[in-house]
Amino acid sequence: MNPAEERAPNATRVIIVSLWLVVLTQKFALPGNIEVVLPIMMAVVAYMFLRGMSRLSLTHAMIFTGLAGLILVQQVLIFGGDFSYLAFMLMVGIYSAFMFVTPVSRPDYDRILRGFQVIAAFIALMVYLQWACQFLIGWFPHLELVAPQSLMYQKYNYVSPIQWGSSLMRPNGIFMLEPSHASQLIAMGAVFEAALFRRTRYLLILLPGIFVIFAGTGLLLAICCLPFILAQLNWRYLVRLGAVVAVVVAFAGALGMFDYLGTRAQEFDQEGTSGHGRFIGTYTMMLSTLDGIDGGLVTGIGQGNDTEVIAHRGNTVVFNAYSKAVLELGLITGTLFLVAFLAAVMRSGAPVVVIAALLIQYNFLNGSLLVPFHVALCYLLSGGLHIRKPAPAPLPARVEPLPDLHPAPNLAPIPVVAMRGRRRPDRTRST
Repeated sequence: MNPAEERAPNATRVIIVSLWLVVLTQKFALPGNIEVVLPIMMAVVAYMFLRGMSRLSLTHAMIFTGLAGLILVQQVLIFGGDFSYLAFMLMVGIYSAFMFVTPVSRPDYDRILRGFQVIAAFIALMVYLQWACQFLIGWFPHLELVAPQSLMYQKYNYVSPIQWGSSLMRPNGIFMLEPSHASQLIAMGAVFEAALFRRTRYLLILLPGIFVIFAGTGLLLAICCLPFILAQLNWRYLVRLGAVVAVVVAFAGALGMFDYLGTRAQEFDQEGTSGHGRFIGTYTMMLSTLDGIDGGLVTGIGQGNDTEVIAHRGNTVVFNAYSKAVLELGLITGTLFLVAFLAAVMRSGAPVVVIAALLIQYNFLNGSLLVPFHVALCYLLSGGLHIRKPAPAPLPARVEPLPDLHPAPNLAPIPVVAMRGRRRPDRTRST
């Protein structure tokens, strides 16, 4: 076993512990509203590199430093001091982790995914706990009850009712930023379980959690990943999975989930609503803002200036990764940056269903560009790994034939040879 293979189990444990840390601490922030996940990830990357678990990828490093230099030069030359240096440094700090890659074997990667499944099941159980407390004792447990507001990551709706005026709160799994984030994490666990591990007990824990949170983004993520799930299944398991899904769907219908989803689906056409701001307004506002600036589509509006746009034109808009990158950096630079990020995530060797789920939640469901938690998930589950293919089985060594211990008899005629010898003396002859 070479040294890299000896260090792989340690790297696997570090990555699993890191996943727990980024999930449990995502609500906390440092002064300046910098999510605690960022220093945790920087410390993890540094520790793994110094211990020889990861290596510096020269290709990733050249691409990252080139893009960072391009963005800085563009911002300084075009906007002077009218952009946020903090936003630039935050982007550098978040995405610099992708310069370092950790080689892991396929069995080690399976252990990492199984560790993530435990985390997803834990969040689902926290969701059920929040519902149980509301129904049984009329109390909604959440982290904000004990954590000071000054330590919380701002601009997220941690606690929100199921609908306006309701006394029931949508559960967020206690530790997740919002109910939608909890729904997405549980949905990712359900997708991985259905496609890769196929354990019924985990599906029974995870699938109901997608529905009882009353947030549509988790269900949308699962539906988008459905083709990748079906590509992994055989007919026998498909029947069993269908039975589990049928039970969960009937349970969700009894809770009135589909009536709620029907109401939320109408938001796509209603400006000022969450659904419109997340999926429609994010693009229309980006285009209208850039269209009002000479050359805005090329230059963008400068890093950190999107907050002014939201404040003046609607605070319900959530700029996803692509719309925010293009809005602040311009079409060319923003697209180049995201293409480099997508390439890093897609070239790790992770299963297609894992890559699809990560990129869907990063690109379309959240304002992920400068949120360390979303980037950390992509890094720890795919982009920061190099999953080695199993080595081919060695060819059998050439075996020399053993000598024949029982040779066939030689049936050739044996030549008769005349025998010569001295004549024996005649002892009866008289002397």
